[in-house]
Amino acid sequence: MKSIYENYCDQAIIVTEDGDFAVLINFLLDKNKLIKFITPNWLTLFVLIKKIFIKRKMMNLLESLNNKQKQLRSCLKTLITAS
Repeated sequence: MKSIYENYCDQAIIVTEDGDFAVLINFLLDKNKLIKFITPNWLTLFVLIKKIFIKRKMMNLLESLNNKQKQLRSCLKTLITAS
């Protein structure tokens, strides 16, 4: 999908009846190219939303932890060099 997307796709609308497109939806969201996703099934909608937002929440948490770790390393480095 990446090569097709990068060469031919400016925007996307995904129509699906199952939750298997969560990875594609996340990819398009990351690239700011997803206009909307449509599903006729409410259960599928809930599954997709859960998969998408749990992944995004985890990624934000990992990024936050990584930033905290960098800050801690910087503080420790400053303390070590000041001694």
